[in-house]
Amino acid sequence: MSHHTTIRLEDVSLERNGKKILDCVSFSIPAGKITTVLGPSGSGKTSVLRLLNRLDDPSSGNIILGEDDITSLDPRELRRRVGMVFQVPVMFDGTVRANLEQTKGFCRERECLKIEGLMSLVDLPEDYTERVASDLSVGEQQRVQLARTLIGQPEVLLLDEPTSGLDIATSERILALIKKVNRETGTSVVFVTHVLEHARELADQVALIVKGSIRREAPAKAFFKGGMRKLTALFRSAKEQGK
Repeated sequence: MSHHTTIRLEDVSLERNGKKILDCVSFSIPAGKITTVLGPSGSGKTSVLRLLNRLDDPSSGNIILGEDDITSLDPRELRRRVGMVFQVPVMFDGTVRANLEQTKGFCRERECLKIEGLMSLVDLPEDYTERVASDLSVGEQQRVQLARTLIGQPEVLLLDEPTSGLDIATSERILALIKKVNRETGTSVVFVTHVLEHARELADQVALIVKGSIRREAPAKAFFKGGMRKLTALFRSAKEQGK
C-alpha cells in the first residue's frame, strides 16, 4: 500500500466568532512523509487539522488534496481519504474487533485492511481483538483508534497530539508506531505537537505556527540544524507571544 498524495494550504484563514484563528497560512504537506505542525498551545495547530478533515471550512483560501480542492469533495469521501486520530481516544461499545468492524462499512467500494493485519501493524497481540475496548489502557486504546482509522487505507493520516497525557515510555511507543505506519504504508502523516523533541524525533518536514501564522517551515534537518538550544529559545519566545 503506497500513496502519493500531497496537500497544499494556500493563504488559508479561519475566523470564529469574530476572532481570527488562522491568518493566511500557506504550506505543503509532502506525499509519503511525516509533517509536524509544531506550536504552543492555542497557536492554531488543531484548527489546521480540523480544516484538513473539513470539520471546519476556511473563511478564505484553498486546501488542495492531490489535484482536488477539498470543498469539491463529499465530506464522507474526503474522510475516507484523510483519516483523523483524535487526542483522546473514543472507543465504541464492545470488543476491539467490534470497534474495527464498525468502520468496515465506511470503506464500501474501497479495499479494507484485514483486522489481523491491522493488529500486527499497530503492534497489538491478535487475541486483543476479543478484549473489551473500554478496558484497555489509554495507550492501547490509542492504538485501536489508529487501527480503526487505518482500516480504509487513507491517503493522509492526521494525528492531533496522540501522545498527550501518556507517560514517556508509552509516548515513545506511539512515536515509533507512527514511524512504522508511515514506513510500511507510505501514508502521508500530519502530526500536531507542542513538544520540540517529538517533532525532532518524528518529522521529515516541520511547520512552526504561532498565533495563527506560519513562522517557519523547513525540512526537519534544516529546521533543527544548530541544535535544540536555539530552537528552545525560539519556542519559548513563541509561547510568550501566544499568551
